[in-house]
Amino acid sequence: MDPINSIPIIPISNTQPPQSTSTGAWANIKGFFVSAGSWIGRSVTWLATQVADFAVKVYEWAKPAFVALGRFIAAQWENARKFISEHKAETIIALAAFAIGAITSAAFHALCCNSKKSQSA
Repeated sequence: MDPINSIPIIPISNTQPPQSTSTGAWANIKGFFVSAGSWIGRSVTWLATQVADFAVKVYEWAKPAFVALGRFIAAQWENARKFISEHKAETIIALAAFAIGAITSAAFHALCCNSKKSQSA
């Protein structure tokens, strides 16, 4: 259902006698708002259906990529675990070197590259 082409059209009738004009006008106004509310409800329902259909299509399109990515990460994790278990001594040395490098970099940055101190100097 296309919500744009289903806009309610309320006919205006001049056949009522003059004494009931205000009652007829209020009935027309009430009818207009009821029709408009119904149209808005149908439009929101249509939009929600379209969004849900699009989400399903995106999920179906992206699912193979995420499955492949998950398998790749699992394989790499297994390879990393195997490498670490086979090379424990080298892994300990690499971790120690990383820690020393990180501490040295942080200390150098704190002493030499602090932007607040260099601006005030």
